[in-house]
Amino acid sequence: MIRWIARLLAFALLAGVARADDTEIYFAGATNAGAPNILFILDASRSMRWRPQDDPPLNLSQPPFAVGADNPASRFAIMKNALVAALTNIREANVGLINYGGHDEEAMANGVKFPIAPVTPETVAAIENRIAGFEVDGFTPIVQSLYESARYFRGEDVDYGVSANPQRIADPGAYTKFFLDQTETLQGHFSAFCNTSPDLGALETQLRTSLGEDYVQGSLSGLRCNNTTSGTCTEYKESGECVNFVSSGEVNGGFWTYDYQVKKWRGVYNSPIKNPCQENVIVLLSDGKPDDGLGSARNPVNDLDIINKVQSLTHRSCGAPVDGLEDGRCGAELTRFLASVDQDPNFDGDQLIHTYVVGFAVDGAGKRYLRSLAQPHEGAKGFYTADNEAALTQALTSITADLVNINSSFSPPTIAVNQTTGLVNSGDVIAPMFRASRLPRWVGNIKRYRLDTTSIPPTLKDKDGNNVLDGNGRIISSARSYWLPEGDKADGAEVSAGGAARLLELDRNLWVNDDTDGLIPLTVENVVEHDWADPPESAPDGLAAEVRTRLVNFIRGIDPETG
Repeated sequence: MIRWIARLLAFALLAGVARADDTEIYFAGATNAGAPNILFILDASRSMRWRPQDDPPLNLSQPPFAVGADNPASRFAIMKNALVAALTNIREANVGLINYGGHDEEAMANGVKFPIAPVTPETVAAIENRIAGFEVDGFTPIVQSLYESARYFRGEDVDYGVSANPQRIADPGAYTKFFLDQTETLQGHFSAFCNTSPDLGALETQLRTSLGEDYVQGSLSGLRCNNTTSGTCTEYKESGECVNFVSSGEVNGGFWTYDYQVKKWRGVYNSPIKNPCQENVIVLLSDGKPDDGLGSARNPVNDLDIINKVQSLTHRSCGAPVDGLEDGRCGAELTRFLASVDQDPNFDGDQLIHTYVVGFAVDGAGKRYLRSLAQPHEGAKGFYTADNEAALTQALTSITADLVNINSSFSPPTIAVNQTTGLVNSGDVIAPMFRASRLPRWVGNIKRYRLDTTSIPPTLKDKDGNNVLDGNGRIISSARSYWLPEGDKADGAEVSAGGAARLLELDRNLWVNDDTDGLIPLTVENVVEHDWADPPESAPDGLAAEVRTRLVNFIRGIDPETG
């Protein structure tokens, strides 16, 4: 099948064959404009204990199958190995880590676990060691995790990462801490038979060691115990948590609880955005549907906390989530906001945060929901799927490689501009531009501006008379090139927006040379008539027509996924 697809594509390459060394010069000659900041969100929910091929049971009277997170066959082990492999392959970037899950607190995300830092062998080893300390349990609060990630990039207060739970608390290096003149009473627990006498001194020492200066000395109190009994569970959540336990009455242990006090504090995230030329990216890795433990088929929608938080941040209301997945409400609105609105006004130009998503061993509604969250760079692929470690590693490597390329700037050859070049004519500047990518399609365009020679030095102006470039030589997001129709939003630095590309009609004539009839229109009908894309006999019925149409549309510049 690959051969007959390739035959059609060959006719579309009218500009000739591009060899590897033709395009590699754009990458080899790149000068870095500030390494990209990449924050990975890692799934550590209970379902990550399963193998990739295992699904939640349709009959929830039985516990979901799990091999354990430490088993090399588990989703968590595979995802960890793939992430470490991808990080090892990155040639220049800043990377950090946040996770969700690891505890049974409903609707609670975690803080940043490894603040963004330059990728080095030491950084990769530290991240791998950090992941080794993750508990794999609990829920899938995807929107809450995206929200906490946004706060980190924006340099705002730590939210979900303010916690005494070691699985939730943010890494101290990710924020600046301020103690408040207040205390908070929390509850701890441990297991032991109720007829034993716990060592209160050892418990106090444990609290001081684990909480450090947060712990209020001598505040341990209210020690109490309830017997636990054996029995059976008759109903489970998809996360594996028992929701209906039937006791046999036989005591098999004890569950002790106690109270203690901690000093209340607030933390302000140290934003990783240090350079206006950096790209800022979230890469979400997940194996399933959003599940924060609140909204579900059995429970009313009561996770209004995150809905209110996102709507307050974006100043937009949240629509219905994909496939009615209420625990994922506001996710798509949040990632769209991050990718389209300036997130740091301290720098010139818009500092945007793009989101890439990798769905691991996921299908159906979960896959559709995750796809809705992707907000990649212009022309880039934002959603990937994988079912094994090799495919997962490849997906992560493709994302990170393309991010490094997006973040590169190129020094074009010096051209003596005069009337014969056509680049400048009576003050008009015709600017060819493209965005290099490791993917097959490179977005390109030709835009027109005007050179104001009355200013010193001469300044590039847009159609409204405003400056095109900021102080760093980057195209300002509000710049409007000539040929941009009135009423259209500013095309700024978006390569595919405005320019000559905006003037192209989808139904324009495209011609190919078939070496027999000369130039003929590129249409699906001519593709069939000239046998340019004959499918193999084994191809399913209808596939040939669908693929021909998609390929012709692709050649005409129509995105096969979005139209």
